[in-house]
Amino acid sequence: MNYEEIQIIQKPRSQQTKYVCGLLEDYDDSYHINISEREKQFNNLIFDKTVRFCVRSDCKINIENSTFKGSLIVMPEEAVQITVFAFKVTVNDSINLNREAMYKSVEIDSCVAKSVIFSDYYADNVTIYKSELDEVIFESTIVNDLSIKRSIIRRFSMYDFAPRKVWLDVETILGGKVSVSSLTYKSFINIDYINDCNSKISELKELLKSGVSLNPNKSSNEFCNDMVNNIQVYKDSIAEHKNNSRLNFLRFMLLAKKSSDESVDDIVISDLSFVFFRNRKYKKILFILLWCVGFFYKPLRVLACSISIIITFGLIYYTILNFNNRFFLIEDFTMISTWRQIVIDLVNAIYFSGITFFTIGFGDIAGNDSTIAEVARKGFVLIEAGLGILLSSTVLVSFLNRYQITKQ
Repeated sequence: MNYEEIQIIQKPRSQQTKYVCGLLEDYDDSYHINISEREKQFNNLIFDKTVRFCVRSDCKINIENSTFKGSLIVMPEEAVQITVFAFKVTVNDSINLNREAMYKSVEIDSCVAKSVIFSDYYADNVTIYKSELDEVIFESTIVNDLSIKRSIIRRFSMYDFAPRKVWLDVETILGGKVSVSSLTYKSFINIDYINDCNSKISELKELLKSGVSLNPNKSSNEFCNDMVNNIQVYKDSIAEHKNNSRLNFLRFMLLAKKSSDESVDDIVISDLSFVFFRNRKYKKILFILLWCVGFFYKPLRVLACSISIIITFGLIYYTILNFNNRFFLIEDFTMISTWRQIVIDLVNAIYFSGITFFTIGFGDIAGNDSTIAEVARKGFVLIEAGLGILLSSTVLVSFLNRYQITKQ
């Protein structure tokens, strides 16, 4: 079979007839290629629609320098062993490897496709190298050895997927981002799908505003209820897609931590752990608290949070001191001595806050009366001392997590 043979069978669709050229059958929506040889080669071909490889026996399929304007589908018709090698192949839609079969090896090298779908099968080896894919989907699939290197893959979807060995080059994956810690679950959101849903919602809202039913058999109230329900369906679809994107992102983070690739060193593993915990779904208050302590993987953020607490409580102590002992008049602020006293009081307040936070307690600054302000200051002292103990241990844990030593 060559390119000329394929051109011969591209007859007008109006004839509604099935044409057969050797092992290739031309249907209205796709080509069916029946494969029964031990090895089949496809080189320098152009298919103007979806191609289905119907495999009936153990074989090796080599596809090189070819273009598929539809999808490329491998469909084992029996429990056979298959090897697939694709090199410099462009697929406008998806590469679909499905049905229950034993794939000895699947190699996708220097290919461009909208998606690659692995569904309901067992594979000994899957390799994706120097390819650009919008999405890779693993569903009910077992893979012994998964290797993805020097590729750009924008999204992963994994359902009931259990690879035994993983080789992921995380530095070049997900759009080629270098910093792993900058990744978020939003990387896995299909923007086109979200925009399509939002456009549908806008159209439905416009119809709802017009109040004109397209179906004369429906009343105005029924029409409005249908529009509202349809809008809610699209909103639920967006929320579900975002939630699934978060779950798939977390699964990918766990998968990347298992990678044996040389690009995944101790620091990258620490970054992956941080990204994993940061992108989990928390309640707002808990998320704010965890963010302040860097999800126990960012010691510098814990130090910054500690400094902020010391300064904040210092300002509180300074305010209490002034309400308790001094009131400055407006004309006093024109005097240099007044500003000097303000600076001294402020420095003393921050100093007192610091020794309280680190639970040192020299005792050189202390209140001498029992006013309400002094009682309030003692309450703030207890709170700050408790925060100091918690954050001191948190910064140690963060340093350990950040620079943890993995097993050799």
